Amino acid sequence: MLKLFVLFSALFTASVSFGQAPPTVHFSLIGSFPVGASPSAIVAADFNRDGKTDLAVSNSGSGTVTILLGTGLGTFITGATLPVGAEPASLIVGDFNGDGKKDLAVANATSISMLIGNGDGTFQTANTIAYGVKLTSIAAGDFNTDGKLDFVVADASAGTVGVFYGSGVGTFSAPKIIAVGTSPKSVIGVDVNNDGKADIVTANSTANTVSVILNTGGTTFGTPQSFITGTTPVAVAFGDFNRDGFADLVTGNAGSDDSTVLINNGNGTFQAPVSYYSYGSSPSAIAVADFTHDLLPDFVTVNDVTRDVTIYGNKATPGTFSEAGAFVINTPATGVVVGAFTGFGHTDLAVATGGAVWILQNIT
Repeated sequence: MLKLFVLFSALFTASVSFGQAPPTVHFSLIGSFPVGASPSAIVAADFNRDGKTDLAVSNSGSGTVTILLGTGLGTFITGATLPVGAEPASLIVGDFNGDGKKDLAVANATSISMLIGNGDGTFQTANTIAYGVKLTSIAAGDFNTDGKLDFVVADASAGTVGVFYGSGVGTFSAPKIIAVGTSPKSVIGVDVNNDGKADIVTANSTANTVSVILNTGGTTFGTPQSFITGTTPVAVAFGDFNRDGFADLVTGNAGSDDSTVLINNGNGTFQAPVSYYSYGSSPSAIAVADFTHDLLPDFVTVNDVTRDVTIYGNKATPGTFSEAGAFVINTPATGVVVGAFTGFGHTDLAVATGGAVWILQNIT
């Protein structure tokens, strides 16, 4: 039976800003919605096709994915609990079988679970692909430009990524394995050199680098290039921070308690890293969006040890940042996703914490 949880609202305001500061960001806590044990990652999509944004959360401690169906007002109805493999670490949304309905792919410790969506918020029984030693992250992209969705997974123990090419009907090729830096904890697919092909970027937590792997066409990739970050990067995201038309990178660095911005030179190489100290300690996840309504991409980190959220606003000189908000969560935070969850058209936050998802409405 579906159960509606409607909880409380409290006001959180920003704390720190300096130098050519962006606008201060304000959020209101709408509520907290239960999920499984030890949530590890969170994604947003309209799973039941009602025009409202829903959430899916991977639960490392219970080996499940929880579906939360959005009401469009910032509250969520608990939907299906979906068994997957052991220790799910990451998940992505995509239409992997070409039927126009949202599916999920989940990176477990030593397997990938494919959850085919029925289009009504429910999913078919997981199809499991055995792979890997310690999978940590998964990302989607059309890596061979055939019009069919593929995915790539990072294996921290092996120091590799595996690219699985989709058939368009929900099945996949054997993986193409590429060596990257030591202990990749996060992977994304993004075209960093604007050649129309999806490249691969990993955050390598032991090497203190990102690896950039340029797609050279078909199923081939160039030699990975390494770029220095802060200490122990565990998350990587992208955005055009300086508005030059190229994808820049940002990492959350758990060891140095900061975030590193890498500005793209326009050819898939990057300028010297610039790091921004975090209000919180041990960032565990990162997301990019315009929180300040100035048409510049900002970014947010969730910080596991200090149990809070930090907003970094893009400054008057695009591509440089200062803190625009710091918000206490009071429970370890492990994942974040952005979306218009409350119906006001602003960029809100959904934060995965210890056994729950917190919804923060952007009231800036």
